[in-house]
Amino acid sequence: MDHDQEREIVASVLKGDREAYKTSVFNLAYRMTGSLPEAEDLA
Repeated sequence: MDHDQEREIVASVLKGDREAYKTSVFNLAYRMTGSLPEAEDLA
């Protein structure tokens, strides 16, 4: 993910886009755990 994509996600989250927030949290959780079920639980 490049800086422009990160800026777009942050802007969406700040505008109240819950789906953008949930997607970001899920992606981070998946990268950290390497486990789809765990990432789903954390998100």
